[in-house]
Amino acid sequence: MALLSKHISTDPELKEKKEEQWIEHFTALNEGAFISDSQLDELTETNNQVIEALQPDTSELQARLKSAISSAVASGMPKGGHSFDKWVALIVNGFEVNQPALLDDLSKLRHEKCRQWVEKMPDHVLGLVSKTISQQGLAVTSKLLERLIAQVRAAAAELLEERAHHIRDAGQINHTVSQAMGPASSMNAIPVNHPTVANALHQAELAFYWSSMADLKESASELMLDFAESFLVPLQATLSRGLGAPRDSPSNPNLPDNTQNPYAGWPDFSQKPVASRLYPAPNESMLIDAKDFPAEFDMLVEQTVSDPSVTAAKIVVDEVLMGSRSPELSSLADNQSWDVLTLRQLWIPKNRHYQIRQAANQPAMFGFAVNHMDYLEFTKKWLKVPGRAFRSFMDQTIPNYLKASGNQALQSERSKKFLGALNSALQMADPLVDIDETLLAAAHGEIGRRAQCSGIPIDSSDPMREAIDNMLVAAGHDPKGKWYIDGNKAAMSKSIEIVSQMDSSMGPIPMSSMMEPILQEWTKASSSYSSRATFMTFRRGRTLAEAIPAHPNQWQAMLTGWFVGRLLNQLENDKTDPSYKDKGPKVSIWCSPSSGLATFPYPLHSARIVNNVDDLPAAVLDSLIVAMADCHSTGSLAPLAPYNRLLELGGVDGSFEDLENWVRSGVVQQSAPLPRPERAGTPAMTPHERQDACAAYLDELLVEFRAKIAGLDSHADSRTYPISWELRTEIEYALDAGIKAVRSIEPEKEL
Repeated sequence: MALLSKHISTDPELKEKKEEQWIEHFTALNEGAFISDSQLDELTETNNQVIEALQPDTSELQARLKSAISSAVASGMPKGGHSFDKWVALIVNGFEVNQPALLDDLSKLRHEKCRQWVEKMPDHVLGLVSKTISQQGLAVTSKLLERLIAQVRAAAAELLEERAHHIRDAGQINHTVSQAMGPASSMNAIPVNHPTVANALHQAELAFYWSSMADLKESASELMLDFAESFLVPLQATLSRGLGAPRDSPSNPNLPDNTQNPYAGWPDFSQKPVASRLYPAPNESMLIDAKDFPAEFDMLVEQTVSDPSVTAAKIVVDEVLMGSRSPELSSLADNQSWDVLTLRQLWIPKNRHYQIRQAANQPAMFGFAVNHMDYLEFTKKWLKVPGRAFRSFMDQTIPNYLKASGNQALQSERSKKFLGALNSALQMADPLVDIDETLLAAAHGEIGRRAQCSGIPIDSSDPMREAIDNMLVAAGHDPKGKWYIDGNKAAMSKSIEIVSQMDSSMGPIPMSSMMEPILQEWTKASSSYSSRATFMTFRRGRTLAEAIPAHPNQWQAMLTGWFVGRLLNQLENDKTDPSYKDKGPKVSIWCSPSSGLATFPYPLHSARIVNNVDDLPAAVLDSLIVAMADCHSTGSLAPLAPYNRLLELGGVDGSFEDLENWVRSGVVQQSAPLPRPERAGTPAMTPHERQDACAAYLDELLVEFRAKIAGLDSHADSRTYPISWELRTEIEYALDAGIKAVRSIEPEKEL
């Protein structure tokens, strides 16, 4: 990128020079211009940028000095003039009497100049540094600042040496005035209009000048040194620290806020790839193809810069890196502007005379954007600069796009593209999910679809209107519906959203795109115990009660149905299959005279082999998701048959028909298994005896289950508990519901 690699842009593989040599090369090449542009070029007496900036106009003060001395020497002057010694004494005395007040006045003027310099220089230097970063890169700019700091320090020391010379020159006024009057020294009286008098007065003015220059250079030295140490040094340190961070920033997997970093590195503009995330989704259609983005971008850059004599891309990079310090962007509002390099704390000089506002002195502090996401935001702001081609491009609406600024050929081309995109959108507007129509009909019957459109901004008089109406009819929609918009809403339209949805809600079973991947993953993992255990470990993010894919009332009824089925001997737990050690038991339930036994998912959706029958109801409910997915392998709802039988046995509709028939009459459905006598009694018993036997069995199960749960180690990891622990409350409720159902059955009486 330009910020970090500008110095090796012509030799990226470093075949000609080492990187340090390139940095030194460009530093030496730009040092003179950088120091001159800094307005801090003060080394040697030929460079006086700071002195000239701080020096006030002294002409009025010099005139006052000359006038004051002239008045002093004229007072009491003999008719022929003063003697040589008298002239020297009067001029030197007049100088010494008036100079302190004049120097005080001059210092006030100089301090004002210093304050103006203090106010101006930070922004000036930051602007220069920002520009240099954009043009030469960060490494060269950092090195140039090092050179500038060294030169400013040397210049500050040199100014103090020059000050000493000026003080010595000013201190020789007695000698210089005597020397100026020397040609008239033999005269007894020297008139005021004698040339030597003018020369002597000029020497007094020179002495005042040297005194003022001594004070000026002292101030300049002090101010430059303060600026170097408290502004330039922290600035250079900030740039130096910033050399590595921007380069590494895109390679970090996470952003500073711990969210995922969406970028793998800085873009390679030589190839101009379009990131895959910028391509439209499968249900989106764009008027400008994503593959045309690079060409469109280049064209907009050229239009934005609009100067064929310069390289547009270079101007863009300069503006992005300079931000508000670019002359073209300096007038942006605060919420639209940006800066790569920011001043976080003002520099306040040590000398209170130089401070704009009285405060304790403090060094400047700076911020430098090192995160690649910051540069993304800077670029976004650049794209949105008002009045430019990019902003106009992004702000354009569909009607403006179709108008094509009156270009008829382009209008025709864009109209065809618009009609094609709209037709694609209509075709893709179905819900973004694959639906198995057979399962949909089996699970829900016929469910219609309806479409909603945000509005097509095409007026009724537009030639495209008829073509669009025909599209709508072909897609099964009524064009007289709410498909079009007009007025201001149409004028501001930038996109068209078409959403189709089912007329009513539906369960997940018909959704092929959701259930088939579940089935595929489970089929791969379920074939062996080891792969199933790995697949299931920490797979479920919620407790089982929250993870069963059914309404709580329904699966609670299934639990009750499980224990009723166990009571009536309608459940089978086959452990004889050779695959038992790897897949666990085959669990089945008798469903009806026509279908007989129906098997629950095999293997069960469980990491462990379910050895204990107490864990079977929880494992069976956990496997409901597998049964739902199995519907897609059979193309029917048959895999749900055992769960529907649990609902029947559990009295989901308020009726416990099988249980009631057994308790009242001692009968079961045709071909259904006969209940075990020790659990449910026999047909020969009275209804009351069968009722007592059934209630006693369920009560026994309840007592045993409670004892088992109470016996678990309370200090152990709950993840090691049996799966039934997760449904302990619901299992107890199911057994209690079964007992109540048994006790609520009243024997039939004859009329």
